[in-house]
Amino acid sequence: MQMPLETTVLLMVVLVMVDITEGVSCKKTGPCSCETVHGSKIDLSSLQNTDGTPRFPKIEVLGDNSQHYAWNPCVPFTLQGECSNVAACQVQGTGYYDIGEQERVEFLDDGPNIKMHYLTDPSRGTRQV
Repeated sequence: MQMPLETTVLLMVVLVMVDITEGVSCKKTGPCSCETVHGSKIDLSSLQNTDGTPRFPKIEVLGDNSQHYAWNPCVPFTLQGECSNVAACQVQGTGYYDIGEQERVEFLDDGPNIKMHYLTDPSRGTRQV
């Protein structure tokens, strides 16, 4: 079974980040970029849509056809429901849920990886994925 293009690109980005960072922290330099203490830079701006739509509109969950995710790394997008001006949105059935905003992203050291951890506006409640 062939993986969708969006998933393949996302996996390649993660693999690139693993190779560049090798267990060092990364200081946020923008909504989708950071710099390590060694001067290596991670910048996902080449993956962004700038038209208000998600670059990756349907990131599927393996083994779960009831939900998927939409993501645009640098510029906010709007779908429906709670997904207005967000970086990432969970779509489950007819529900749309904000799971993070560009301005509230953290770059976290996770062993050999750097993770992008998105936070939502506290007034919208919280969701953990």
